[in-house]
Amino acid sequence: MSDNPPIVFYPGKLRLIHVAINLALMPLLLYLFKIWSWPPTLIHMGVFALSAMMAIRFYRLRMGKPRLVFDDAGLHGEVSYASADIRGVKPTLGALSIRVDEESGSKEHLINLWWASKADLREISRLALERYGMMDE
Repeated sequence: MSDNPPIVFYPGKLRLIHVAINLALMPLLLYLFKIWSWPPTLIHMGVFALSAMMAIRFYRLRMGKPRLVFDDAGLHGEVSYASADIRGVKPTLGALSIRVDEESGSKEHLINLWWASKADLREISRLALERYGMMDE
């Protein structure tokens, strides 16, 4: 086992801001589709406040938390995969397909990378291919 430092990827700030803005402005759609009448009432203002708080909470919970880690032990994200079990990877559009050996045989798993910036997507693909090689079809 070598002493290489782990390579950590965090969510892209612009992507999280985009999602948070969508969460905060969702009640506006209720006015645009004329489900709610204009002018807003106290209940409407409460819904706007709650959705804004949800957006801020969403952003804070995800900003400082690493989403993907490459280290000598393997690949760690929502699920961890040991280096010895990974048989190959294949970068796809906005995701990474991984072939892993399990007790029941070889299975393919998909890691969604919607949270990563374009530069991080390229770097993740390059690192994965460099470490684990291309997946056999």
